[in-house]
Amino acid sequence: MQQIIEEVKAVIHLPSATIRTLLKHFKWDKQKCLEQLFENYREKLFKEIGVAFEEDSSEGIQCKRFKLSDNSVNSGIGVCNIRYVDFKTKQMFGLDCGHLYCTDCWNQYLTTKVMPEGNTYSMTCAETKYKVVVDDEQVLQLLSDASVKLKYQRLTTNSFVESNRLLRWCTKADCDHVFSVEVSGAQLVRCVCGTQICFGCGQSNHEPIECHLLRKWTKDCVGNNAQKIDGQTANWIITNTKECPKCQTSIEKNGGCNHM
Repeated sequence: MQQIIEEVKAVIHLPSATIRTLLKHFKWDKQKCLEQLFENYREKLFKEIGVAFEEDSSEGIQCKRFKLSDNSVNSGIGVCNIRYVDFKTKQMFGLDCGHLYCTDCWNQYLTTKVMPEGNTYSMTCAETKYKVVVDDEQVLQLLSDASVKLKYQRLTTNSFVESNRLLRWCTKADCDHVFSVEVSGAQLVRCVCGTQICFGCGQSNHEPIECHLLRKWTKDCVGNNAQKIDGQTANWIITNTKECPKCQTSIEKNGGCNHM
């Protein structure tokens, strides 16, 4: 992840935290990210993602940082926009949208995003109408519980692995290793824990048959043994779902247009 960030940073002058936010938005597609940055509608792009910026002719894009008003700095006191209680400015944090919250409120808000929701993409200002993003470094500084920080880091890493065609998690339950290949597709890979899988479909080694034949065989077996396994569930899956053309997961169309 850091390598991709540095590669983008070498091309365009932006802080690492901002580049990380942009790459997360584009599912870590470096080429797509750079193409969008070099288009003429940067302001629209940054606004959509939730990164405030200002254009500087000499330095290019400069990301704005929130600054307390002069009165707040002089007095050393700020008002939390959630509790409406005065706090010392060192106990508060604000984004580019200008909303100040105490660090306790930030901690509770971000913990809710991480633990029950498992969401790392919508870490924005608590004011729902403002889509200013809290970057990864800020999130880790504002979270106080070590277990919550660990889960956030794992969720972020997981989103990177799942969006990378050349990476796949080991399927063993208690293993945290990742398979890495040079070319995507069906091939036998072995983890340091001893687990062997087909990289193309994530199933156990099924040589010499191809992935699509294994899926067809498994589906036929489920259909033929529907009553033995779970008649209602198996029949419902066969009748109401289709396979995703990319990952072959069974999906149900429950509304909307015919595109996904």
